[in-house]
Amino acid sequence: MSFISPTPADFYNVFAAIQNQRKSPEDIQLTMRFLEQLFLQYLPEKAHILDLCCGTGCFLKELENRGYKTTGIDVVEALLNYARENAPNSQLLLEDARSFQLPPTFDGVFSQMSLNQILTVKELTSVFQNVYNALLENGLFVFNVFVEESYPYEKRIGEHAEIKDEYVRATIASTHPEERVVEYHTSLFRLIDGEWQRSNYIISNKHFTIAEIQSALKNVGFIEISYYDYEKDLTPSKERQPGVAFSSRKPLIR
Repeated sequence: MSFISPTPADFYNVFAAIQNQRKSPEDIQLTMRFLEQLFLQYLPEKAHILDLCCGTGCFLKELENRGYKTTGIDVVEALLNYARENAPNSQLLLEDARSFQLPPTFDGVFSQMSLNQILTVKELTSVFQNVYNALLENGLFVFNVFVEESYPYEKRIGEHAEIKDEYVRATIASTHPEERVVEYHTSLFRLIDGEWQRSNYIISNKHFTIAEIQSALKNVGFIEISYYDYEKDLTPSKERQPGVAFSSRKPLIR
């Protein structure tokens, strides 16, 4: 069996079971430390938090355990099915980050390494507008991404293989320099009922500049816009990827 998955959603519908197992407890706690530094300590007790592009819900589960009210949205139903198991007390919504509409409900919104799959400034601005609309006044928005300054797209070029007992994933990365886009051409082989099945897919990632992200946040109304380099500004860790974290607030309306 072989087919092309033309969109990230199609890929993750195939990859959901593997994705649910890939994040180790160490990976999850690494992200939680990042959230503690830039996000959780600035929210009210029992805050209502939205996980934008929540995937299998591993971070929602951690937040539930800490007493927060939690909601997650994702565009992939298969990922949400695992999130329902992992975070049974969270509200989970099948929504696209570029088009979701929620009333101002949340004290904070965060997104963990998902927004590089947004490929244009216009669509990124739409995501930020949707987040802004969903936040309460003085609400906090924190997310992390790869940016051109700290991790140029050229560094993603190359080949990579991941070999496990139940699957093999082989990837070749190529670039579109004029657009700062990386395309990952991947073949995924899964052992299903004793037979290896192959799926082919292409995932594209955009490397925005810091200025592009700051401008998009400002244009929809966010204030107190800051960014932090993992290696220079946040808790050092050998496991950290060379990304940048952004923090911003929805203003109080007097």
